[in-house]
Amino acid sequence: MREVRLAFIITPAPRPLIYASPVEPDGFYNMTPLEVATGWVGGMDPPNADREAPHRHPLDVLKDVVRPALESGRCVVTFSGGRDSSAVLAVAAEVAREEGLPLPIPVTQVFAGAPETDESEWQELVLRHLSLTEWERLVYAEGEADLIGPTATASLRRIGLVWPPALHTKERVWKAGSGGFLLTGEGGDEVFGLRRVTPITGLLRRQVGSRRRALRMAARSLTPRPIRRRSTASEIRETTSLPWLTPMADAAFRDLLVSDSLVEPLPWRSSIVSLLRRRGARTGLNNLAAAGAAFNTTVVDPLLDPGFVYALAEFGGFLGFAGRSVATEALFGHLLPEALVTRQDKVYFNRVIFSESSKRFAASWDGEGADTDLVIPDQLKQVWESDMPHAASASSLQAAWLNASQDSPT
Repeated sequence: MREVRLAFIITPAPRPLIYASPVEPDGFYNMTPLEVATGWVGGMDPPNADREAPHRHPLDVLKDVVRPALESGRCVVTFSGGRDSSAVLAVAAEVAREEGLPLPIPVTQVFAGAPETDESEWQELVLRHLSLTEWERLVYAEGEADLIGPTATASLRRIGLVWPPALHTKERVWKAGSGGFLLTGEGGDEVFGLRRVTPITGLLRRQVGSRRRALRMAARSLTPRPIRRRSTASEIRETTSLPWLTPMADAAFRDLLVSDSLVEPLPWRSSIVSLLRRRGARTGLNNLAAAGAAFNTTVVDPLLDPGFVYALAEFGGFLGFAGRSVATEALFGHLLPEALVTRQDKVYFNRVIFSESSKRFAASWDGEGADTDLVIPDQLKQVWESDMPHAASASSLQAAWLNASQDSPT
């Protein structure tokens, strides 16, 4: 087993280094040590050749994306009850009924002992609205979805440290789609979320809450790059805190966050297309697909399909949408319950993935594998032992476990 060290070398340079992700023989993208320590994969891949947007409604393109999955005879959809997974499920169900294909099967993870993750009311609302009766609920015992629980550690030994860290807990999900396709709602936060131009769009279309705040944000979007760099750096200092990083690593991390923020174009259409170049998204989607393939499951992420993204970019134009609810209504309002379209809350799974196994390991960890040029071991330990561990510390936890277990049999 190869050793995974919590370390990296900061090379003095005028601009921070953007690392490329080496590809392992089994198709997974590796993480750099800085990405492990920060729980964040940043940077942009080089642009692809220019692609002409299809002159079609994005919903029609999305139907084309999900159709092969339905034609396979086994199409499951990861379904949380949130807007994104519900939209993908609704589109798949409509295509199936239009073309006489087998209906998609929603697959939901249910975590025992974690009532804060319960979204059953939303899930039942959507399934009633879509008239879907078949529903696979994967019930996890307490601790089963832990980042270093039995399922995750078997996966870590098999494929090593990859991002996203929760990928190692998903074996039952991959098996649910075995022999067919698994559709996800990944990417909805990105393609329907706030973009640089969104405050301007809201003002022009009178779709904002606080006009004063919107004016301030719109002005910031239009300021020259050097001014935006300073204001973005100031905001990141105030809002982003990873207390386990050393000052040197923290400075490098914040510089990378600022650089990633500044590359976003102002036009909505260009901003959306640029999402396809973000290494975080590309790395995650590649690794999820590789993990599913090991269980004979073809994983498809329709909302980040390039054809759909280009069609959506053309549909939204320069200004795009004034927020997620507006975008969801424009594309899926006729398919989803009205209450879901405007849903604002989200569910967090920190306590599910940081449970008994994580707490036991953290209590016994003596800092093995940590490089003090990058992380402060005592701070990491405190984060893992806290009531609500920071999600960005997940990869560091798995790296520490791998190092401590490198002599264990595979």
